[in-house]
Amino acid sequence: MAPNESHRLSVDMDRCEGYGMCQQVAPSLIHLNDDDEPVIDIAEVSAEHKPLADAAVHACPVVALSLSSSVPLQ
Repeated sequence: MAPNESHRLSVDMDRCEGYGMCQQVAPSLIHLNDDDEPVIDIAEVSAEHKPLADAAVHACPVVALSLSSSVPLQ
């Protein structure tokens, strides 16, 4: 990932079943609210947080999380 490249972490609430694997893997990026729904605390993922975001995406058993490329940071 280039230093000025950014990624966006998002959740598909229609797919999410509230297992909480994302929170377990990346608690600094995602937490569950009182209804066991994920809340993304850091949506614009920097190079520093990319490995953690990747791990959260791969940990989701229902593929509700995604990480997409964003417009490069200026």
